[in-house]
Amino acid sequence: MFRRHCVVVEWMSQHSEFEWILFIDGDMAVVNPNHSLFEYINGEQIIFIDRIFNNEIMAGSYLVNFHGTDNGAIHGLFMEKFSSQEHRNKCQHLWEISKNFGDLNTFTVCVRHFIEKQMVNRTFDEGKVRVLPKAAGWVRDGGHTETKFSTKDFMFHGWKASSLHRNGELNPWKYPFKARQNFYDDKFYCNKSEWVYNGDFVEQEHKIDEILKRIINGIKIEYNKTVQKLKLT
Repeated sequence: MFRRHCVVVEWMSQHSEFEWILFIDGDMAVVNPNHSLFEYINGEQIIFIDRIFNNEIMAGSYLVNFHGTDNGAIHGLFMEKFSSQEHRNKCQHLWEISKNFGDLNTFTVCVRHFIEKQMVNRTFDEGKVRVLPKAAGWVRDGGHTETKFSTKDFMFHGWKASSLHRNGELNPWKYPFKARQNFYDDKFYCNKSEWVYNGDFVEQEHKIDEILKRIINGIKIEYNKTVQKLKLT
């Protein structure tokens, strides 16, 4: 899992002709092409996304500007760069004893509690690193809304063949396009193209926002409970 990020660094060192690099997991795909990545860029050098259903900073997709599981490890990196030694030691202990996803979540809550004290307008390092808030990035898990999307959405995460139409999976999804949709035709490659959707999956923006807001509020409640349990100050 970690090697993929090393590959990105090595590739970037050999291709400085590109201004920005978008890293994405293999199970991510565009669901609505009528967006541009530049909508999410505002002078930063590195841009991450807050995941919706937990307290992680997503390691599966980020934007990097040319300038001079890893979901847990990336939080350790944030702690090392943006927090005090005392706070690092407290959270590092939780990382070392973690054995499952529940333990990992406890660690990420610890990290988020301390590093967010260093955030200024959701940025670190004098605005060079930004973490976009939940439901405000270019990609999200489509399973939260049963693959339904609005004009606000751009990309979905979790489109694995193994989870297609599998309701028992962590992030199940359904194919939202009609059978006549042809992704091999050049006219479907570009912005403002008219993709052919199954109407059952196209939803009003406010309805999608309501679903995501309920999830986010639930995660916030659990976050506060964990902070209290750890007696973080």
